[in-house]
Amino acid sequence: MAGALLGAIAIFVVGDVPKKGIVITIATLLLAGTNSLVALSTNYPLSLLLLGFSGMAGGIWIILVFTLIQTTVKDKMRGRVMGLAMSALMMLGFGFMLGGVLADSIGPAAALHISAGLWAIWA
Repeated sequence: MAGALLGAIAIFVVGDVPKKGIVITIATLLLAGTNSLVALSTNYPLSLLLLGFSGMAGGIWIILVFTLIQTTVKDKMRGRVMGLAMSALMMLGFGFMLGGVLADSIGPAAALHISAGLWAIWA
């Protein structure tokens, strides 16, 4: 949570981010990398730091994705597109549940690696 807050503050301070697509891709890869490193870590303070970076990357990712959607869609379609985007965002809860089931059946580290791999593919 603290990492996501720091990411949001960073976007606020920077203002208009040029080349949003590239920054989104970098944030997605950072999210994937830190999640994979958390899966490998046996050091609690290091894991917390990595989770902070993961949260920061996730915060930057979501802010820039929604900014990009809002600024590229025509005004008359914005409400519909944002409604669809929010519906997709609400599906994250389903992914969390699926990740929990996966972690329960194959172990948390393997589930985090799979999640990181899917994020990297998404990037």
